[in-house]
Amino acid sequence: MSSKKNSFTDFSERLSVHVERIFRNDTTWKRQDLMTLHMTICELCCTVLSESKRSQEAGKKVYLALTNFLTIRLRSIVAELESINDEQELLREYHRCWKSYQASATVLDIGCSYLNENWVKRERLEGRDHVYTIYRLAMITWKTVIFSPIDRSLINAIHHTMVEEIHAQSINPSRIYTVLESIVDMFANDVNQSCSVLEKMNNVFEAKVLKFFEAESKTLFRSIVGSDSHKELKHFVKCAVSCIPWIEHEFCQILSEHLECLLQNDISRCTRDYGRDYVHAMLSLRKLPLLRAFDSIELLAVADLVRVKVINKISDGAEEGNPPKMLALYCHKLLKKNQCSEMLKNELKRIVEVAAFLNNENKKLFTKTYLTLLHKRRIDYTYDIYDYTSYEKESFMISMLRKDLGGDFVERIYTNEMAASKDVHARCQDVLLGIGLKVGIQLRMTFFKVTKLPELSNAMRLPLELEQSVSEFKVFWSQQYTKYGLYLNIQKSQGELTMNVSSLKCYTLQVNTLQMALLLQFNHQNIFAVQKLAENVGTSPETLITALRPLIDRKVLIVGKNSAALTPASCITVCTDYNSKKSLINITNAPVGRVPETNTPKLKTAELDAAIVRIMEREKQLKPQLLIYQVIKEHNLGLCPIKLIKGRIENFMEKKYLELSSDKMLVKLSKCTKD
Repeated sequence: MSSKKNSFTDFSERLSVHVERIFRNDTTWKRQDLMTLHMTICELCCTVLSESKRSQEAGKKVYLALTNFLTIRLRSIVAELESINDEQELLREYHRCWKSYQASATVLDIGCSYLNENWVKRERLEGRDHVYTIYRLAMITWKTVIFSPIDRSLINAIHHTMVEEIHAQSINPSRIYTVLESIVDMFANDVNQSCSVLEKMNNVFEAKVLKFFEAESKTLFRSIVGSDSHKELKHFVKCAVSCIPWIEHEFCQILSEHLECLLQNDISRCTRDYGRDYVHAMLSLRKLPLLRAFDSIELLAVADLVRVKVINKISDGAEEGNPPKMLALYCHKLLKKNQCSEMLKNELKRIVEVAAFLNNENKKLFTKTYLTLLHKRRIDYTYDIYDYTSYEKESFMISMLRKDLGGDFVERIYTNEMAASKDVHARCQDVLLGIGLKVGIQLRMTFFKVTKLPELSNAMRLPLELEQSVSEFKVFWSQQYTKYGLYLNIQKSQGELTMNVSSLKCYTLQVNTLQMALLLQFNHQNIFAVQKLAENVGTSPETLITALRPLIDRKVLIVGKNSAALTPASCITVCTDYNSKKSLINITNAPVGRVPETNTPKLKTAELDAAIVRIMEREKQLKPQLLIYQVIKEHNLGLCPIKLIKGRIENFMEKKYLELSSDKMLVKLSKCTKD
């Protein structure tokens, strides 16, 4: 038993040291000391003093120790305040003592959070209403020990000071406001008060005092909101609203103007990646340190109202002034990427979160633009219905739009078309199997509903293998879907071919339709001229050369030895000893290699030097620009870069063959050369 009491005594002494440092306004007090105080109180409250007594006794002793400390400290202050006869000096000393005490009480309340949330809460649940949280205890003690003995003197000093203000005498508004704020804080924490704080203040002070308090509250709120420090904002707003409830609406307007200005400034600083920066600016508004200082739901909701106002403000001109279209285009940019990472999904979530602030009209505009771009993506990027990555991205985005924007805004999304593509494909396979037809090419169709079919253009000529599959599919379509026409977009199509280079090794090539058509030609013949290939597939040699280059760069096809450059007369054959570590070769997105132009003569440095010497021997001296012009006019040099000519002239100057004149306006032969 004695060891427990000794332990509790040690803890109590440590607690007294910490509390004394807090109220002494020790400048060395740090956040680590606050954590130490918190741990000390936890250990004190968890100490069991006696097995026969309730476990709350330790918390009670801590509470009584803090009450005793506050009472003793305030009694040493009140004697000094009671002895002051001058009203202005009383206001000054009261202001100084209150500022120090209120700040210390706030810190002590934070350090005693464990006591407040556990011992105090349990005591009050058990019906002991005389137990309060530490901050309320500090306010009640201040009211009892400090304010009650001097209340009449202090109130008279405030009234007389306000009268002096009318006569234009010098006063300190900040001091008067702080004194009034302390009285409001005491009334707000007084549990024995039967009326509201506003009614109590009206009973104590004249109307002009409350008008002063209201006007000064607005001014101070605007000042605090615009500053970088918001430590006292929470307490300030609580006191102002408890005294004048309607001032909260005024605070909301001031805060709204400030946040709108901040958001507009952030948006104006958006860089080249405008969509990403815009989304970041919109979502960062709610994370401002300023908003963390508020407890009021109304004030926190101001940030959302500001975002609604800004995002629905559409201006004519560039897409930056049209947030619905800009957000849809940013989605389009992200969904074009050939990946489905968590980072991409998180960014899509952020976009939908921002789009939720759009009003109904702009939500419809956003959805309409998004659907248009979705249709464009599915056509331009030929999403395969079996490509899980692309299908997952689109499905993920559509599900979020349906969840956050509502069914009214996503009813036209083309999920049905994706499902229809799979259904048509399955039915086609069943029909072909039913008639016992086996084709060498497996078609995987993706369908898009359009109101009008495009006019048929001069499509390229398909090889027999492709032509057979397409013909059978057209027959199937005409029998099964009589209400709809059919148009095959050959230019946008792509597929996979299997290349068997040996009995043990085969590769899968991902190619577009033109590349597939020309590769299938090699099933019938080993070598082709480019011109002959172009005739077989029904396209121009220039178009075919563009399709051939990725295949040649990947060594799938090789050019004949006698064909230095790729021309219509070049001979093309399949690489029979092709070897690659990858079994899946993507030719569609392969970078096109640069083919050297052998017909362009290469300029030799010796020829350029000879031209410069020849001109200078003839002209003796020239302006630098005129010398460059004369060199360019030389017929045997062809098209020569100016940078190269300047480099050769500087080389002659370094070798002392040429030099600049004294005024540096002319290039001339050096004296050594003349000699």
